[in-house]
Amino acid sequence: MSSPFTVVGLGELLWDMFPQGKQLGGAPANFAYMTALLGDRGIVASRVGGDRLGQEAIWQLKSSGLDTSHIQIDSAHATGTVLVQVDSKGQAEYKFCEDVAWDHLAWTLEWQELAIAADAVCFGSLAQRSETSRLTIRKVLQSVRADAARIFDVNLRQAFYSAEILRVALLHANIMKVNDEELPRIVEMLGENSTARKKRRVACEEFA
Repeated sequence: MSSPFTVVGLGELLWDMFPQGKQLGGAPANFAYMTALLGDRGIVASRVGGDRLGQEAIWQLKSSGLDTSHIQIDSAHATGTVLVQVDSKGQAEYKFCEDVAWDHLAWTLEWQELAIAADAVCFGSLAQRSETSRLTIRKVLQSVRADAARIFDVNLRQAFYSAEILRVALLHANIMKVNDEELPRIVEMLGENSTARKKRRVACEEFA
């Protein structure tokens, strides 16, 4: 049997604060969690505060079989949270707290070594809302091997994205995860012309 793949979930680690209680989340962390369930080595590369929520997050990830050795501890900023309200139709509305720990991802030698060792890295747009984390994420992506999978999980939340963030992220990615609501917005923001849109639509129809 082949050795397990090393898959990194790079970006936000946060608590979803539902009316009925909190739940640990963040798209990159969820990706790493599913990787561990499938038998490979899932690693969360993020940053939490030195508070109770940060301690709980690390404990829960360890209990789920995830490698937490690359989660940075921030003594100056709180662990990320998002307030979630669900309407009568089941549609969720998210309000992200700003200037939290994962807005301050730091480029370190340990993260450089992790990038080189990674077989896949999942990253998103949300964690790039701050310049500090955005530059760190780009350094990680620039350091991964050429044959590594680089999955861009688009997550258009509030005003935490821009055409420049999306364009650079797509240049680094070789796989994009996007839903049917986000795709038209990305096309519009990046100014793709009608001919290119038609080719993309035909390709998607043929793939389906």
